[in-house]
Amino acid sequence: MRALWISGWALPKSYLETIAKKRFPSLDHTIIYPGQNWQQAFSHSTYDHVYAYSLGSFILRQNTPKELLDIPTTHFAPFNAFKKEANHGGKVTSTQLKFLVRWLNKSPMKAIDDFYKSANIQLPTTTNLPYSIEDLIWGINTLLNDEIHTEPNKTRQYFIGDNDSLLDSTVIVNEFKNCLTVKNGTHCCSSLNSFI
Repeated sequence: MRALWISGWALPKSYLETIAKKRFPSLDHTIIYPGQNWQQAFSHSTYDHVYAYSLGSFILRQNTPKELLDIPTTHFAPFNAFKKEANHGGKVTSTQLKFLVRWLNKSPMKAIDDFYKSANIQLPTTTNLPYSIEDLIWGINTLLNDEIHTEPNKTRQYFIGDNDSLLDSTVIVNEFKNCLTVKNGTHCCSSLNSFI
C-alpha cells in the first residue's frame, strides 16, 4: 500500500518520513514539500491514502488534483486562512508573516529555527535549507494572502491539537465540523498522528 504525504512549511522530508515510517511501517511513503509546483512533485501513480499537514493541507484543499479526489485523506492542523486578521483561527498576524519573509531573505536558517520553536517542532539545528528559498517564500505568501471559502469535505478526517500555538483549535473545530481535537496536541505533526 502507498501513502502520499504533503508536508508543512519549512520541514525537511526526513522529518515527516520518520513520523510516517514509525506510525505506518508497512506502507510505502512518498513525501513532498509544499512548494509552488507541488502538484508536479508527486508521481501520478495510485495512492491508497493521502496525509496532508498544515500548509500541505491548505494547498491540497485549495486545489486538489483529480488523481487525489477520491482517495481517503487525513488532514493535520487544517485551516481556511492562516493570518489572524482573517478570523479563521490563525494566531499569526500579517505583520509577523511579512517580517518572516524579510527575515528569510536575510537569514533564512535563523528564521526557520525560530518557526520550529514557535510551532513546537523539535528538529536539530542545521545549516541546510529544507527546500528552495523561493518555495519557502511562496509558502509564507500563500499563508499571508490566500483563503478558502468552500466547506471542508466531510468525508475527510481532520485533526487539530488543543495546544496548537499557531491555530485556535476552538475556531478550527467550529469550521471543520468533523475535526477531532487531540488533547495536549500541538502544531507538531508527531503529536497529532498517533490518533489515526
